[in-house]
Formats: sequence, C-alpha cells, structure tokens
Amino acid sequence: MANNYVELSNNGGANYYRFELMYSDDPTEDVPDVPSEVSATLDGTSVISFGAHRRSWAFDARVIRNDLRSGYATLSIAKGFFSATTIAANQLKFRDRTGTTYDVVLVNKGSPRMRCLSTNHYADDAVWVIEFKLRQI
Repeated sequence: MANNYVELSNNGGANYYRFELMYSDDPTEDVPDVPSEVSATLDGTSVISFGAHRRSWAFDARVIRNDLRSGYATLSIAKGFFSATTIAANQLKFRDRTGTTYDVVLVNKGSPRMRCLSTNHYADDAVWVIEFKLRQI
C-alpha cells in the first residue's frame, strides 16, 4: 500500500520530513526522461545513442503552518527547501510513496508556487499548499 505522503531530506538522508499530498492522484511516480542523440557514421548509416535515464516528479504538498505530528514538515521547514544557499542543503534526497529513495534537485527553487487554503494565514493550523518539482541527479 502506497503512502499518502512523500519524504524529503536536505541533510543527506539523516532526517526526512513528510509532505502530505494534496491530491491522491498527483504524479508522484517517476516520469522517465531519456535524452537521445542521432548522428551519421562515415558510411552514412544513422546511429542513435541514449543518455542517462532520469526521473522527474511534480506534486502539490499540503503543509500545516505549525504541524505537531511527528516527522511532518512545518511551513518554515518547507520554505527552507526553497531558500537553501549551501551546496549540501541543495542536494536533496526524495523518498517516493513506495519508499524508494532518489538523489534530486528542486527544479522550481527560484519560483515556488504557494497558497494558503485557510482564512487566517498566520494561525497555527493554517493549511498551505506548496508545489514541488523535482528531478533526479
């Protein structure tokens, strides 16, 4: 049974933070990306070479501003993934719904899409939705 959350770590996998999925059908399963190159040989035949297989994920995570559940990310922790400046903090580990772990980068780091679903944005139980776009490295 797959979980209704995914996990991210910004410290090499020492600590993982859970992010609840906004929609159960979010594409949190990998989308393969296999670059290819076509070129001609000296005798005129075509040769196709394939690059490294990479995966990508895109999902909306539901985050409670001050989540008291053990292991779940708060709003400030979630924002920290987008504002990290050190190399180590930008080398993320992603654990998908089945428990498989990948080394990833945050593709939308420069333009995170966040919105609050609650009337009072500053309440401890305010629910925020944050878009994550990840790519395997």
